[in-house]
This record gives sequence, C-alpha cells and structure tokens, in this order.
Amino acid sequence: MQKIIIHNFGPIKECEMDLAQFIVLTGAQAAGKSTIAKAIYYFSLVKELCFDFITGSKVNDAGKSKSDILGEFLLHTFYELFSDTLSKSVGCSLEYVYTENTKIRIYSKKFSPTDIELIIDLSENIDELVERYADRDISFWAIYENSQQLNYELENLFDLPYTPIYIPAGRSVVTLMTDFMGELLLSSGGIRPRSAMQNLDYATQRYIRTVLLLRKFFAEGTSNRLYKVRRAWGGSKMSLMKKFLLLSEKIIKGEYFYREGAEFLRVKKFDGETADVWINFASSGQQEILWVCNIMFYQLFHGDRVFIILEEPEAHLYPDSQKYISELIGMFVHAGNRAIITTHSPYILGEFNNLLYANEIQGVDEQRNEIVDEEKILPYDNSRAFYVADGFVKDAMEDHLIINSLIDGASDEINTENDRLIELKWSTEEQNEN
Repeated sequence: MQKIIIHNFGPIKECEMDLAQFIVLTGAQAAGKSTIAKAIYYFSLVKELCFDFITGSKVNDAGKSKSDILGEFLLHTFYELFSDTLSKSVGCSLEYVYTENTKIRIYSKKFSPTDIELIIDLSENIDELVERYADRDISFWAIYENSQQLNYELENLFDLPYTPIYIPAGRSVVTLMTDFMGELLLSSGGIRPRSAMQNLDYATQRYIRTVLLLRKFFAEGTSNRLYKVRRAWGGSKMSLMKKFLLLSEKIIKGEYFYREGAEFLRVKKFDGETADVWINFASSGQQEILWVCNIMFYQLFHGDRVFIILEEPEAHLYPDSQKYISELIGMFVHAGNRAIITTHSPYILGEFNNLLYANEIQGVDEQRNEIVDEEKILPYDNSRAFYVADGFVKDAMEDHLIINSLIDGASDEINTENDRLIELKWSTEEQNEN
C-alpha cells in the first residue's frame, strides 16, 4: 500500500496516510486538505514527469549525472505547484512510498540564516533507470515500441497505472475562460513566461489545458457520442454510460455542447421544448460542476484508468445535486478508477456513507439495487476518510463508515444553540410572570 508522510509543510504539522482507491479529506477551511491533496497529486505525477524528462531531455550539464538533473526538473515542478514560501519552510519534509523499494523524499535544508533550499532524494532504482536510458537520442524514442517499453518500466517502478487529474475549486472561472486565454496556455506547451499566468499554480494550469483540449470531443453532445458507438460496445459498458449520462444531466440540468468556439447547455423548457443557454448565462452551480461531469464522462468513454483529485464537488450545488454528484463519483470509482475528494458538505459525506454501507447488504441484490445501484457502490475495504484539523490528520472512519460526528457537527452546534435560546425564552417568560 502506498503511503505519504508530511512534516511541517504549510498548515500540516504531521501527516501519515496509507492511501486507498477512494479517499475523503474533510475539515474546516484552511486546515490543509488541499495541501495534502496537491502533495499526493504531485507524487502521482512523477511517473509522467520522468517519462517526459527521459524522452525529451537534451540537457548536457558537465559534472552532473542524468539523475541529478532529473531531481532539479522534479523540484522545478514542485515549486510550480506550491509557492516558494510554502516550499521552503524550515524543517519541512514530504516522503512518498510507492513500493517497498521505490521512494521519493523532499526536504528543506538550511545553508545559512537566509538560505533555505529544498533537496530531493530519489531511491536507487529510479536513478538506475534514468542512467540506463541516459544516452538514448531522439531517434531511439521515435520508435513507438521503445517509448512503450519505458512507460511499462516506469509503471512497474512506481506502481502507478492511473493518469492523475487535478480538478481545483473555483472551477466556474475556468469554465468562463475565453478562447484567447486558452490559446495562450496551449501555445506555450506548458513553458510560458512567469508573467503570463503568474496567479495560477501548476495544477490549475494543467486542469485548464485538459478542459481546453477536451472541448471539441463534445461538439456533437454526449448523447450523439453514445449513439454512434452503440453497436461497437458491449451491453454492460453502454448500460453504464447511459446511467452515467442520465445522472450527469440530472446534475447539470442539461446537455453540454461545444461548437465553433462557443459553449452552451441544451436545456428543457417547461413546455417540453429545448433551448440553448450560453455557459456565461448558466448558474454558478452549473459552471462549477460542468467539467467535473465532462471529464469523468470522457475518461469512462475511452476506458482510461484515472486518478481524480477533486476539490469541493459541492460548490454552489443544491443539496439534491450534492447527493447526485456523490453517486456519480461512486459510479466513476466503481468502474475501476481512483479518487481523492476534499469536502465540507454533510450531504456529500452522508451519501458516501450510504454508498459504503450498501456493501453490508448481501443476498438481496435486486432489492438493494432499487435503493443503491450496484454500479455506484464504493469499495468497502479500499476506502479511507481523514479529518484534518490543527495541523494533524486523524482517521475519520469506524467500521468502514465515516464517523457520524464529523458528518454534521455544525448541526449539533446549531441545535444546541437553539435549545439554549428556547430555554432562555422559557426562563425569561417565567420570571416576567412572577
């Protein structure tokens, strides 16, 4: 089982987490949920970063080994993901254990009172692989089989068969992004002047690039996409995709289209007719959740194995839509993907508990499926929940379920406050009567 260990990094004082197929991080704002999620995302990117470095590196730095230059390359991406201030905290360290033999550690080292730098340690097997391919030129990588062999070796080395995708909070701004801004990102190939996108971290930039690249897939709408492959696919996959699409449209309240640079939702009016609503006139909830649904639909459609790190799926959503997006996530994970969810919502946590508890119902599948469809059930023994508070991370599961007191602690406080007000009113009335 993979593990991440964080010490004195940003708001996190101590964190040691065994990872799982499905993980929930909950806690108050600014507690450090996003810091943990982004750290896991970074270490999940390393396989891809190593592939890009090995196949594309043309750096000839006298006195440095290929693995030393790789370390600098990986640290550069780390700085892009986290601010310099956060990255150079005194005494900070992050360690990720991929396998028994494959590990990466990043830690700060103080060279002088004003000079604090990050150091990266790669396990020997990573160094060995990089050095083995050190002298390969572009003609070697032009052969498809060679690239495939490298990818296979990296996947085994890091035990990472999933492609990581980070979906940040504040997605409505990205949904409204103009094509001009998109072209600025895409044309740079990810290497751009700092001033061009200085307010966006690496994860957000990659998310924007993902959205911009996927938009054309939806030119004909999702329904037409499924209609065209209905004969090529087996019944089980088509059934899954139809269920996923119906639930997605229930959340979005329409079907997404992208044509000639314009994005719109096709929605049903009260009279049964349809109308096209431009994205900039859609609700904030639709703008926030649209590309969460689209990305998952695209990945399921193509059968890719994906690790989604999703921040605050509940943003701007009405409670019933929060329940539905929880079901959609369950369906996505049940199909063989991984997910980390950060959330404050008791509705999200409560529905996740239902999707976990459904594992307890045995021998009456037909009746259970009427309540919770089998394809939405979360993995019983491969799900974890953690509560982040005061710099520490606590296990938030008991008997395979998220602890009830964490699901709606605010309600307890509100109810207590209400009880005290009622008691005060009664006592005041009694005093007045006397």
